[in-house]
Amino acid sequence: MDLRSIPDQINALFRQEAHYKCEDYLSPEFQRSRQGGLAQDIIDISSSSSIGRSDSANGPGKINEFGREKICEWEYQIIAHFDFNREFVAVSLSYLNRFLCTWAASKKVSQLAAMTCLYMAIKLYRPTTLNAASFIVL
Repeated sequence: MDLRSIPDQINALFRQEAHYKCEDYLSPEFQRSRQGGLAQDIIDISSSSSIGRSDSANGPGKINEFGREKICEWEYQIIAHFDFNREFVAVSLSYLNRFLCTWAASKKVSQLAAMTCLYMAIKLYRPTTLNAASFIVL
């Protein structure tokens, strides 16, 4: 290995890390920055009884920790139902985090995104074991 190439390799790693960095979409600062012109499209899982609750600290129209936790619990239930590896949830939530930090979405779209991310994670790492129809029923 050429020692002169090490700084170039480290710089390449830093560029990749910056490219894949995920913002903290739960922070109030991030939520405020996303509301400029997109207030009706901001993820609103705090008003859904199945995903969040309305007494959140962030208020209505904004994603909160409780809603994120409910999505995580739901994904673990799906994984347990199919008896899959629990690491699929970690991969799925990584996909979801990357989506939510770049895209303002309605409640329905965020729920669909969570479902899609889980489906993608399962299909990518265990492609022959999941039927889309059985996944949709759940």
